[in-house]
Amino acid sequence: VLKQMDTIKQIAERVHALRAKAGLKVRQPLATLEIKEKLDKAYLNILQDELNVENVKSVDKVNQESGWESDENTPAVSLDTNLTDDLKDKGVVREVIRFINSLRKEAGLQPGDKAIETYQTDSEYLQNIIEKSKTDIIAATSAGSLEAVTDNPQANKEVVINKIKIILGLKL
Repeated sequence: VLKQMDTIKQIAERVHALRAKAGLKVRQPLATLEIKEKLDKAYLNILQDELNVENVKSVDKVNQESGWESDENTPAVSLDTNLTDDLKDKGVVREVIRFINSLRKEAGLQPGDKAIETYQTDSEYLQNIIEKSKTDIIAATSAGSLEAVTDNPQANKEVVINKIKIILGLKL
């Protein structure tokens, strides 16, 4: 068990370095990580959660194609850094959740406090993603609800997500 956990740690460190090299934050979900190492499913799941990768698999030879970052040191790893629209959208949702949770913390809210969370943006792209993922955002931020607004509530924060301005707020 300790040997496999040590291997997991090595893989995680390498994948974080590959993400940094590609300019991709851990909050940005990625599609696939390949590892040239046989690991139990439980350990693959740990890597999947830790590294925010949707699919982690053991392979005989890691991918060297364009759009993949790889590290040939043992155990060799290869990370698919190609971003589909779906992965980009998931990354935006994670950013919204992170900023809302930061705003909740600054306002002194506890996880059980069901504040009304608000957003204001001129971007149809952000509006559509937030509406599509509303249930997930509410669940991840312990919100009472999530509403589009035209006026800024007292507790608000202007942030930039994918170079697009959005104002997130709380109605306490």
